[in-house]
Amino acid sequence: GRAAVLGFDSEPVNPIAGDEVTLWVAYDLPAPEITGGTATYSFTYNGIPFPATVDPLCDQTACPKQIGFNNESSSSTFPSGISGKVVSSIRWNDQNDDLVWCVETTWKV
Repeated sequence: GRAAVLGFDSEPVNPIAGDEVTLWVAYDLPAPEITGGTATYSFTYNGIPFPATVDPLCDQTACPKQIGFNNESSSSTFPSGISGKVVSSIRWNDQNDDLVWCVETTWKV
């Protein structure tokens, strides 16, 4: 089932090239618990979409995900040599291919 996203943010809010950027999402997961699925990462740069990356969900986070409150975070280095608008999206689907949650962040650099 679809999780209720309780909070989502990034730090720093306005990253610059070379910054370590951490994204976090807190969510309340209804039944069933998650034992597999996919994590899809996609982004656009100045309106141009780039091919999405799809990874096994349990390679990206510990499984199973228990019913109830969960808190996830991930970090990556913000790229250099870009300017304009970057829109990043993360989408999780469970073992039944049902949407768990989807979040999107927009940065202007």
